[in-house]
Amino acid sequence: MKKIIFTLAFMTFSGAAMVATAQEASKPAAGDIAVELNFAPFSGAPFTLEGLNARYFISDKLAARVNLDLSINSGKNVTPSSTGDFTDKASVVDFGLAPGIEYHFGNWNRVSLYGGAQLGISMRSASFNSVRPDVTYKITGATSDTGENRKYFGFGIEAFTGIDVYVYRNIYVGAEFGLGFNTLKFGTYKEELKASGSTTTTEHKSTSSTSSLSFSATPTFRLGWRF
Repeated sequence: MKKIIFTLAFMTFSGAAMVATAQEASKPAAGDIAVELNFAPFSGAPFTLEGLNARYFISDKLAARVNLDLSINSGKNVTPSSTGDFTDKASVVDFGLAPGIEYHFGNWNRVSLYGGAQLGISMRSASFNSVRPDVTYKITGATSDTGENRKYFGFGIEAFTGIDVYVYRNIYVGAEFGLGFNTLKFGTYKEELKASGSTTTTEHKSTSSTSSLSFSATPTFRLGWRF
């Protein structure tokens, strides 16, 4: 129900904005550059940034694009004790890059429908570090001894379609849907324990991987600027 309400509100806002700015908003032309932010209104958080997109219009109909996604999550916990502080740190970094191509069609002045395809790579790095008096415990490639948030390298290909609505001068909003195939290969993580002057290292090698074919239909709000 919330998705339906959001869609209706989005269409109403876009339609009203198009009428109010009929002489000012127009679709891009060859040589234009566009940058956009993607937001997910129903991701659980109040307002989640999903990524940054950039486009270069090779012609009035054809555009090259690239999507950049970077997520950094880290935490630190310090527990005082009579023998010294207990310090735990964890970090997870996710990175994604997806170049692609778009073909725009339709003869409307402020509405652009498009379709295209993109290739993508993704990777994750993770670490955990625990310091106690005379003891140091470190994990590289994960955040727990069971492999939580294990590092990986991924590759994917996606076909997509979407719509842009130019609501005011060079500002546009839009939505996109895609069908893609993705595969992930998980990497080795290592534990290292230093205590009493000695070091013990344990490696957890992995040959596991996952593959998935998925349709992306989550409502997103895209806000873009054309230069």
